[in-house]
Amino acid sequence: MVVAQCQSLASSASNRNSHTGSSTASLSSVFSNNLTNSLAQAATVSFSTTYYFPHFALGGGWQTVLTYVNYSPGPATCQTDFYGDDGTPLAVPFADTGSSPTRTDSLAAGGELHQQSQVDPTGPQVNGWAIGQCTGPVKASLLFRLFSGGTAVGEAGVNATTTPSNQFVTYAQTLTGVAWANPSTTTGANVTISALNASGVVQKSISFNVPPMQHSANNIGPMLGITNFTGSVQVSADQPIVSLSINAEAFPAFSSLPPGDLDGTIPLADGTGKGSGNANAPTTYYLPHFAIAGGWQTVLTYVNFSNQTVSCTTNFFGDDGSPLAVNFGAGASATRNDVLAPGGEIHQISQANTSGTAVTGWAQGQCTGPVKASLLFRLFANGTAIGEAGVNASTVPTTEFVSYAQTAAGFALANVSPAAAVVTITALDSTGAFQGTTSVNLNPNAHYSNNVGPLLGIGGFNGSVQITSTQPLVSLSLNAEAFPAFSSLPPGDLAAGTALAPGH
Repeated sequence: MVVAQCQSLASSASNRNSHTGSSTASLSSVFSNNLTNSLAQAATVSFSTTYYFPHFALGGGWQTVLTYVNYSPGPATCQTDFYGDDGTPLAVPFADTGSSPTRTDSLAAGGELHQQSQVDPTGPQVNGWAIGQCTGPVKASLLFRLFSGGTAVGEAGVNATTTPSNQFVTYAQTLTGVAWANPSTTTGANVTISALNASGVVQKSISFNVPPMQHSANNIGPMLGITNFTGSVQVSADQPIVSLSINAEAFPAFSSLPPGDLDGTIPLADGTGKGSGNANAPTTYYLPHFAIAGGWQTVLTYVNFSNQTVSCTTNFFGDDGSPLAVNFGAGASATRNDVLAPGGEIHQISQANTSGTAVTGWAQGQCTGPVKASLLFRLFANGTAIGEAGVNASTVPTTEFVSYAQTAAGFALANVSPAAAVVTITALDSTGAFQGTTSVNLNPNAHYSNNVGPLLGIGGFNGSVQITSTQPLVSLSLNAEAFPAFSSLPPGDLAAGTALAPGH
């Protein structure tokens, strides 16, 4: 299973695309020819898909990893532009291209890029954001990783977005980090950030202007001048922006919260904890993986961003598909019911015996209206959190998934269909070459998790994994190359019938 095997695999996993510990000055000259060639190529490419990365961090112990996975049967080219807080181009050093604010990458069919920055870890911290432009659809992400004494102690994945928005809502507490960037080259954005407590009552708000192309980030408590806060944060803007939130309540274990993006026309809770009645748009949320005991706890989170009261019923299932009792402090039960005031939230951690045998499963939430739903599973050692990963809720099961992967990468599957599923897992290396494949039979309601290397019998692997199924599933992929620092990879979901690279 994902959570048990990551520990043993991490020490032997190799990542031939990621590198550490090189100086910016030397890289710049060694790879100057590569950079020149890349820029010349970029000038001849016609891009069709744009990806926005709301935040990255360099220096001060931080490195950033850029990842593109080309799942299509044809080649793709991606150009990535990096910007600092002030909106000007920011040179980022990578081992393969040197230090530049722009890099261009050619991806074979089924190929991928996974490159870690090469910033001096003792230098000052620099933050920014990035834009990726590709000639076709890819899986695009960043992750920023924190090092201490040369060892990774935490990391968080950054989901790329293709559509800037005017509204964002996410779970938050005092240490939650929020980042934002204005992708407009001409128009400033007036932004308001409001913190609501667990009952949906506004605690504090702040408004400011973000000039074109500029970026900033802060923690909720210091930014708003509030302490011991738990609830949610609303970010609204009069111009489309991109934003990201980071859960840091157990820092240096931290994780990215699910994307808070909302349609700008959706009415948000007004911050009074009161609304116009009960919602009447039932919504089902699938949570593909959780872990309890064996050092693990799981946190269930719902944020009701609407101006109506919402009720959520959550059902927990074990690997065999049968109901699984989980204790969140009020006794173990396979079902829990929560009523959320307008703007209210719940954020509950399980109370499993961390010294017991690890148990994994999945969950399904049924709510009377739309919410922001997520799980995170957190790993403890001697009572201290040493890693965590957020689990994005899915509302639409599908039959195809593609994600970056390497030997220690974990994945989880849950069959939410009424019929048994035959699931095929295939690994391609970074050039798109076939590495191995296997099939798993998954009964209705059943759950399965494993690590790519041991499942397929491959070592020293770096590339991508394709998951296809005869029945709609929900799935999660976990990056574990620097375990016990680990993070969830962006959702690999693809529409049924999407043409995939065949491997070569």
